[in-house]
Amino acid sequence: LSVLDWLDHNTSITEIKEGFKNTYPDLAPRVAYAEGADFISPDLEPHFRAVVLLYTVFLNNAIDLIPVAERYGTRFAFTLYPGGGLDLADEASRSKLVRVFSHPLFAGVLITQPHTLRAIERSFPELRKKNQIEYIFGGVLQDVPAENLMPRADGPKKELIDICFFANRYDPNGLDKGADVYADSIGYLKNKTDMNRLRFHAIGPWRSEDFRSAGVSIEIHGQIDNAELPSLLARMDIAIFPTRVGVLGAGSFDGFPVGAAIEAAKSGVALISTNPLRQKTPLKKGKSYLGIQPTARSAAKALLTLIESPTRLARLKARGFDDFSTVFSLQSQMRPRVAFLTRCAYGF
Repeated sequence: LSVLDWLDHNTSITEIKEGFKNTYPDLAPRVAYAEGADFISPDLEPHFRAVVLLYTVFLNNAIDLIPVAERYGTRFAFTLYPGGGLDLADEASRSKLVRVFSHPLFAGVLITQPHTLRAIERSFPELRKKNQIEYIFGGVLQDVPAENLMPRADGPKKELIDICFFANRYDPNGLDKGADVYADSIGYLKNKTDMNRLRFHAIGPWRSEDFRSAGVSIEIHGQIDNAELPSLLARMDIAIFPTRVGVLGAGSFDGFPVGAAIEAAKSGVALISTNPLRQKTPLKKGKSYLGIQPTARSAAKALLTLIESPTRLARLKARGFDDFSTVFSLQSQMRPRVAFLTRCAYGF
């Protein structure tokens, strides 16, 4: 699949089928797969002729879905998640939005970030009048077994503190994700604390050379399958996400919090993160997570706060786990999405 190549995943469609079948044996017989990106194949045609609504995630995928919608005369909806062709300062991206929102088969858009919501409502006020826009903060991620991961605010203190940077690579140097900030913040720590108490990690398609300025050894874990993430993240104490806006394009930005940050907090890891657009969300800075600027000094200061205060570290783990598990539970995220898709499909 071309999307897997783009995401730097060496995964075959056969592996995807087998993985889904093993995880969801009851649902597997109801799932059909497209070998290419155009969704046109004899095996899929009966499925498309039977559906009442087509749904996808990301603006580029919505554009790709239009020919399929037109072929079968089927209405479509999508989630406008950050990335995937959305660049609010780019004219080409705006043209895509106009094409999708003005299409006669367009049924509705689900928006997940306050910044995106403000921009879309300002530029396309007719969507609200037509009841074609829905706002649900967050995203859908796997639920993990809470009983195995729930941290305690008065829990035992580890002798060593594990700190990780967790992100995919889009910019060659990882500047959008703040890989340089992570490395440089470690350099700041050297004269501030006992480095023998700390272990550093990077999860994703990174190399040791990416963090050379840290001057210490960083364990590189590479790409990790979703099923293996909770057990790896359960070993971590602090995860840091110093993301920036505008690196991949003038109007490009990551959602807050990024998907990897949600995975970490739901696995009981204390979260340090930027919120570059200062978006107001149900998550509380200083309680659900520690907020930073995308600078090494700011990141190091936040790290020191937790390193030097085991009590605060434990409390942030526990509160973050509770808040993220509530906001990003499958029930909290899926119930309103099902209602949105039902409305798009049937008008109620």
